[in-house]
Amino acid sequence: MNDLSRVHNSKKNLLNGLINQFVMLLLTFASRSIFIYYLGVEYLGINGLYSNILQLLSLTDLGISNIALFSLYKPIADKDEDKICGLICYYKKIYRNIFFIILIIGLFLIPFLPSIIDSNLNINDLIGYYILFLLNTALSYAFVYNRIFINADQRIYIIKNTTTIVTVVQNILQILVMVIWKNYYLYLTVQCLGTLFINLILTYQAIKHYPFLKKRSTIPKEEQKGILKSTSDLFIYKIGSMIVHSTDNIIISVLLGTIFVGYYSNYYMIVTVIINFVNVLINSIATSIGNLGTEGNMDHQYKIFEHLIFIFQWIISFVSVGMLVLFNDFILIWLGDSYLLSEPTVAVIVMNFYIQFIISPIWIYRENLGFYKEVKYLMIVTAFINIVLSIILGKFIGMMGIFLATILARLLTVVWYEPIILMKKHFKKSVKNYYFLQIRYFLFFVFVYLITNFLCSFISVNGYLTWILKACLLTVIVNFIYFIFFRKTDTFIFLKNKILRRNK
Repeated sequence: MNDLSRVHNSKKNLLNGLINQFVMLLLTFASRSIFIYYLGVEYLGINGLYSNILQLLSLTDLGISNIALFSLYKPIADKDEDKICGLICYYKKIYRNIFFIILIIGLFLIPFLPSIIDSNLNINDLIGYYILFLLNTALSYAFVYNRIFINADQRIYIIKNTTTIVTVVQNILQILVMVIWKNYYLYLTVQCLGTLFINLILTYQAIKHYPFLKKRSTIPKEEQKGILKSTSDLFIYKIGSMIVHSTDNIIISVLLGTIFVGYYSNYYMIVTVIINFVNVLINSIATSIGNLGTEGNMDHQYKIFEHLIFIFQWIISFVSVGMLVLFNDFILIWLGDSYLLSEPTVAVIVMNFYIQFIISPIWIYRENLGFYKEVKYLMIVTAFINIVLSIILGKFIGMMGIFLATILARLLTVVWYEPIILMKKHFKKSVKNYYFLQIRYFLFFVFVYLITNFLCSFISVNGYLTWILKACLLTVIVNFIYFIFFRKTDTFIFLKNKILRRNK
């Protein structure tokens, strides 16, 4: 198994992840541009809507991926191969059931599609497209237990490299399909094959690096019951979380029309690309936090937690300022003014992103330390508030109201409550310092945005070169301000040492 240090693993996972995401970024924009040109915004809307609908089906996962990851940390640290094989065999059975459950539930949803979709496309084709989306969703759970073990052993770079290579081939084939045949069925078929090949290759990689995984073993019935209990707690949380993250396009389609999902999906695609970059950071350190949680040095853990708050604030503030200043300029030169959303709508989209990710340190610790029972109903409340406010605000102020509802739902629930649980349950500290840090960092983010927006307003964007120039200026301004104000803090010095030295 992996004997390298947490810091080394995190650096390696981060570097590989960033390189892979950059490749994916180029592919994503090339593929999306060709998709819009050859298939049009109507298919783009269907693509976004079905993605949202079938994200809800991933609730069938019940949060088992998180439980599996958490349960593997200790046996990996102890090099307990029998325990690892027992867990993997148990999760293999669970994921096989998930595969079939997703297919069955997805097929039962077909009669409800006409009430959700507002499109001029043929209904039989719409059902055919949906079935291929459904198959792709189910295939994403085939052999996934091998991926989870590779992740738990802090070798995320294996997953990223495999995913990137297969996705490059998949995107090239999809581009050829769109250019030569303009056939959405073939486009989705290639997508299904790509998902299947990723999991098959990762299964081969897992057996290659960990031959002992071929052994059959079992875990005690009591432990199986404990896993199911933790899964049930997390499932309740996941229901709410999935509803919050996966209903915007459905509500937009019902209230405003499926074509508006197409307009928003270009912005959503860019946000998703950025989220994937941020997730590279999260995933590269998450398993290290999980392993760190098995150690008893609480003061050290809390210091790391404070460092993470600052690191995420810097990164998320930089990205958010970039989106606020550059988003519509990019859409304009990429697709034209007919695909633009209003500036207030864009601002709400960006703030939704900001609020979602500034509390990432809380989620990293909660997910990897197994605190599910304490927050299991929280996201249900968040989802309820989100849906009610989305319908009300969506009717009165349109698309912007739907996104604003998500912000309000998060602020009223998870943003203030989850930190209390982590501080009380794990760190045994008051939450006041955390609140103070986040408020101070938010005010600083606003300050940075105002300065950056003013200075960047002197550059008029009329093409990709001027947009790149504006992006470079923004990068220098934002990071220079953060450097000037925080260069002498303990966290900045800690971060600099970790980058410049090969600490264990």
